[in-house]
Amino acid sequence: MAADSQGNDITAVAIPITGAVAHAPVDEKNVISAADGNDRDLKLVEDYPDYTKLGLFKSDGGVEDTVDGGDSQQFFQEGYELAGDATLGFTVGLAQNDPGVVEFVAGKPLDDNNSMLVSDAFRKEPFLAWQETMFKNKTIRRRNGVAIITAVATDKDERGSVKGRTVTCKWLPSPLFDGEKYREWLIPAPAADTEEK
Repeated sequence: MAADSQGNDITAVAIPITGAVAHAPVDEKNVISAADGNDRDLKLVEDYPDYTKLGLFKSDGGVEDTVDGGDSQQFFQEGYELAGDATLGFTVGLAQNDPGVVEFVAGKPLDDNNSMLVSDAFRKEPFLAWQETMFKNKTIRRRNGVAIITAVATDKDERGSVKGRTVTCKWLPSPLFDGEKYREWLIPAPAADTEEK
């Protein structure tokens, strides 16, 4: 459907319906190619087997972008200012509490006795992050870049409620992405779904 007489297109409204977050070691072979990321039928873990998906999110825990504009530089002369360097990041509310999520947060796996020695709240090493959000209008947004965990908030024990973790990450500039912070795809709905009926 095209824009109406007022220039509005209700089919362009972004209403998330599902999504995924995955991680992999920082390695050139794990960088999703521009062409692969644009493929609606990409099978991430089959095509890039070093990635591990983080499973279910809490109902209110989908990916949320965070932006900090940074401190701007002001000058003595009025009206002159340089913008600060933006810090881009995201948070996600992970619902699952399984070895895969534990290893992602801690940066190391459980041992053969299902235990680990804990010395910090979360991993300090960067990782390759993958995000995918599918919208009701059948568009898909994907992102791939190097990230690092900056905070983890674990839900309190509450009877009958999901005990998850809200993980906050920051995108890092990387030579794997030409010094940028991540690659983003916005894949439109298939042509057959956008034709006016």
